Amino acid sequence: MEKEKLFGWNIFTLSICVTIAAVASIIFLYVNSMNAEDALIPKEKKTYMRDKRSKEINDMLEQSWQNAISIFALNKDDLEEFDWFDSDHITMNLQEPESTYFSEDLTNALNSVRKPGDLVPVVLTTSNLSEVYILFQREGGNGSFVKMKLVPYIEKEKIKQDQLNSRNWRVSSIEENIQVGNTK
Repeated sequence: MEKEKLFGWNIFTLSICVTIAAVASIIFLYVNSMNAEDALIPKEKKTYMRDKRSKEINDMLEQSWQNAISIFALNKDDLEEFDWFDSDHITMNLQEPESTYFSEDLTNALNSVRKPGDLVPVVLTTSNLSEVYILFQREGGNGSFVKMKLVPYIEKEKIKQDQLNSRNWRVSSIEENIQVGNTK
């Protein structure tokens, strides 16, 4: 009788262990079938620079950007708009090294014409980044408007290095409109 109880207890214990192992395996497979980052780490909310600035500054920048878009007659329907400080939202969808090239080329282009007192630029892009525009106003919102157009190209030296057809961007044109002041 004791042997039968002991034998029954061992089978019961074994069946519980097998059940726990099966449930753990199913959970493990489920978590691995999902993107582990999505399953275990909560997604960060996208942050935008406009949420960190005062309403007055945002309004001034938005007015300046809309004036620049109007002055240079750009069709906003074909373009996505990004605050300069949110341009990382553009590069999120690019793979390396193209993401780095885009950031570097955008920064180098702006630094080549930037002067003290220039307002924060807006970056306008086509969905495939075949055209990128940087627009801003000089003299704290009282000066001329500047439009830079960047276009992609493939650098032959980098093709050999990367073995990828990663794009770079270069300035294809710079326009400065001497219309000054706020045009409301």
